[in-house]
Amino acid sequence: MAAELEIGFEQVIAALPQLDAGELADVMDRASSLLKKAIGGVAAKKKVAAIPSQLERNHEWTKFVLADATMNGWEPFVMRTSKLNKETQEKEVTEVELRESEETEGGHVFADTGKSMSQGQAMCYGKLLRDRNDAVWQDFESQYEQVAPKASAKVVKKTSQQVQEEKAAKEAAKEAEKARKAAEKEAEKRRKEEEKAAKEAAKKSVAKKGIIVPQPRPRSPAPGAAVAAVAAVVVEEEMPGLEPLPAAAAAAAVPKAKAIVAKKVVKEVRPAVDPFKLPEDCSHNVWAWKGTYYLRDGDSYLWLWDAEASEQGEFKGRYNYA
Repeated sequence: MAAELEIGFEQVIAALPQLDAGELADVMDRASSLLKKAIGGVAAKKKVAAIPSQLERNHEWTKFVLADATMNGWEPFVMRTSKLNKETQEKEVTEVELRESEETEGGHVFADTGKSMSQGQAMCYGKLLRDRNDAVWQDFESQYEQVAPKASAKVVKKTSQQVQEEKAAKEAAKEAEKARKAAEKEAEKRRKEEEKAAKEAAKKSVAKKGIIVPQPRPRSPAPGAAVAAVAAVVVEEEMPGLEPLPAAAAAAAVPKAKAIVAKKVVKEVRPAVDPFKLPEDCSHNVWAWKGTYYLRDGDSYLWLWDAEASEQGEFKGRYNYA
C-alpha cells in the first residue's frame, strides 16, 4: 500500500507564488468551499457596504482595469492626488509618475518597486483609458451592457422639509390623542363625583321614621360676640407725611447695582464653499476630513483610504456639505 503524501500549511503557502492567475482562482474557490463545510455551511464573510446603483459601472470598471493590468500590463502614467492642508486650508496637489509594468510569474508589477497595481492607481489608470477611448474601455463597455443589472424602480426620496413636516404632524396627532384621553378621563371622574354627591344629598334629605333630619349649615355667632367686635373697632389716625432724605443720604440708601459682563461666544465659521476640488484628469481623489483620509469622487461618495498602502477601503456613504 502506497504511503499517503502529507503536505503542511507552510508547503501550501510556499507553493502559491508559483501558480498563475487561473490556478489561484481555482485554489480560492476550493478553499472557500472547504471553509463552508468546516464551519457548518456558513462562510465567514466580511461586511461590505452596498454599492449605490449609480456607482455600479465605475466600480466594475475599476475592477476590470485592475484585472486587465495585472494580466496584460500597463504603460507609464501620472497619478495625481490632492489633500487639504489643515494649517493653510489650501489644497495641495501631488503628481507621481508611475513606471511601466514588467511581467512576473504572479502577474505584472511595477518595474521599479516590484509591487502590484493598487485599486486607487487602477482608478486613475482607468480614467486615462476611458478618456482616450482605449480598446480596453471598448471591451468593457461591450461586456458590461450584456451583464449590467436591470434598473430598478426609481425610489422617490423625501426632502428634509417633508420629513420634518410628517414628523410634526405625527407629534401633533399624538398630542391631540393624549389630550382627548385626558379629557375623557377627567369627564368620567367628574361624572362619578357628581353621582356620589347626589347620592349623599339624597340620603341626608330623606326623613327616617317620621324624624326630621337637620341639614349642615354655618354656625351662627353669639350675640355678645357681635357687640364686642363692633366695640373693638378703633379708628387709626392718619400717618403723617415723611420728610425727604438729604441727597447724600438718599444716594447711600440706594444699593449699587452690580455690573453684568456679557460673555461673547465665538462660533467656528465654516467656509462658505466646499474646499474639496476634484482634479480634471481623475474621477476620484484622496480627501482628509476630521483626521481621516477618504477616497472621494465627483458626486461626494466616500470610501476609506489607506494612505500607506494606497488602497481603497470600505464604502462610507455620501458627504453632504450643504
